[in-house]
Amino acid sequence: MDEIDSLTRDKIREWQIRRLDIKEQMHLNPSKTLELSRVLDLMDEEHAELLSGSKNSQVEGANQREEIYFRAAAAASLSPSTSEKFDLQLHLAAKSAADLGRLLEMAVCELQYCIEMKGTELASEHNNYLGGMSGTLGSYEFVLDVKGKGSNE
Repeated sequence: MDEIDSLTRDKIREWQIRRLDIKEQMHLNPSKTLELSRVLDLMDEEHAELLSGSKNSQVEGANQREEIYFRAAAAASLSPSTSEKFDLQLHLAAKSAADLGRLLEMAVCELQYCIEMKGTELASEHNNYLGGMSGTLGSYEFVLDVKGKGSNE
């Protein structure tokens, strides 16, 4: 790899931080190792795309994928008597702003479905819930980390 532009370098740095976060989650939650290893596999593909994108960035600047990394950490509760912590990590990648908007809507729908299906079980213990999709619009992945009542964190 000859030269890497600063934008690609920043994306690779963010990728490395997210990868370390996933590995830490694997260490803390051995029961989630299989699911998290799939996320790492997807991240390897993303890394290859980042590296190939850095080689083509000067020639194909208009065709670069728009990427957004959104991290939200919010303290929330399912009932007034609880004080669980919900941490959402969301990654969206699309070729256009319109596709990005559609992907965001789909990710939110999947996340809401996950929350509704888990109900009170969601708040009872520390757990990670993974979701994602890849298709013609682009891709999204999310990890919802729930630190429930039984958690020591």
